[in-house]
Amino acid sequence: MLDTFVKTICSNFEKEAIERNIEFTIQSNLTKESVLWIDQDKFDIILYNLLSNAFKFTPDNKRITVIVEDIHETILLKVKDEGIGISKDRYSTVFNRFNSTGEVQRMGNFIIQSSGIGLHLVKELVDLHNGIIEVDSTENEGTIFTISFKKGNKHFDPNEVDFIVGDEAGKIVKENKELTELSNHNTLHLPSLTTTAKPQLTMLIVEDNVDMREFLLTIFKNTYKTIVAEDGKEALELAFENIPDIIVTDLMMPHMDGIELTATLKKDERTSHIPIILLTAKSAVENRLEALQIGADDYITKPFSPVYLEARIENLLAQRQKLQEHYRTDLLKLNPKKIEKEGVSPEEAFLAKLMDFMERNMDNNNLSVEDLVSEMALGRTVFFNKLKGLTGLSPVEFIREIRIKRAAQLLEDDRYNVTEITYMVGMNDSRYFSKCFKTAYGITPSEYKRNLKAQREDNK
Repeated sequence: MLDTFVKTICSNFEKEAIERNIEFTIQSNLTKESVLWIDQDKFDIILYNLLSNAFKFTPDNKRITVIVEDIHETILLKVKDEGIGISKDRYSTVFNRFNSTGEVQRMGNFIIQSSGIGLHLVKELVDLHNGIIEVDSTENEGTIFTISFKKGNKHFDPNEVDFIVGDEAGKIVKENKELTELSNHNTLHLPSLTTTAKPQLTMLIVEDNVDMREFLLTIFKNTYKTIVAEDGKEALELAFENIPDIIVTDLMMPHMDGIELTATLKKDERTSHIPIILLTAKSAVENRLEALQIGADDYITKPFSPVYLEARIENLLAQRQKLQEHYRTDLLKLNPKKIEKEGVSPEEAFLAKLMDFMERNMDNNNLSVEDLVSEMALGRTVFFNKLKGLTGLSPVEFIREIRIKRAAQLLEDDRYNVTEITYMVGMNDSRYFSKCFKTAYGITPSEYKRNLKAQREDNK
């Protein structure tokens, strides 16, 4: 139910309303016939940002009202406040992208600075729904933001509608490409802006500006596990502690700027593999060149589109996944001595050292994750995250995969039988070995060996 969904989002602000004695109410005239197709995550962001804006600019002891109305073929969402208001001459720019200087407004004896980031994001998300957002405001009296959503799904592109997944109860709403209306809200997954959820990936956001920090959090909080730092020094500690999957950082910050942070992380064995995106208002070529030279994976100038930032992150993570596949394929080819002579990336050096230890302990059936952690001289969590980031494998999966890959090599050698190979790769349980091998190659070790023999006979 849409009104229930709205109430859930509004509940995040109830505590603040009570503490500030703000009369916070929800009004709705929705019925069972009030059907609206929405992307829940994006709708959450839209309403949350409008409410954040309302509470930010509304003094204590005033009123904020959320109104949801069903009017013919449209659902209206209104957020009404008794805040400081917006001057008429700013109507045309209220949804513009943030700027580096921000906007200063007065609330009583307090000065409030805002960059308008959230409203621009709201506009982009409303546009994705093919909706319309309008503002009506009177200075020192209040503001009303009104969003018009069209009912049904005919206004969406057919390719977007194909992503229909169901309502909160998980009911199927797409069958044989026919759409079924379930309740007074259905869930639509729109393209761009948090389309692909990655709950297992961690993002470190580094930003000293409060509004920009909240803006980035709003975009990514439903897609990634987000960690936040207010400057480079704090970010360095969090990066070493958590080993995130990607880092988005501002360039200009107190204590340690983005350049120094990036350079430090890229030189450290623990964090050298993490993709880093630098955000900055500096657009000069020399600044971009400096960032790329110290190892930044991307450099994006402000103002930027949230959709573009999402796309760049998706691209970097896709590249990282391809690199993981490359490392997994070539693990047995890594030669530590050769790498020391030629000089390679910290990532390959890390894996080569790990593989050297594995080679020396291949037949050790008592080899444990703790042994690997001790050999690499890293904390358990850091080691786990580093290995996962480079190969996509946990330490246990890594040990098993290396053993199975070596077993396949030994089977190709044709000098040993399956039982001998089982012990040679440290897997003394023949049933478990056969099960793991079949999972990796689709056939049992014996079948693998027979197929190789048949191929050799055919080649004679």
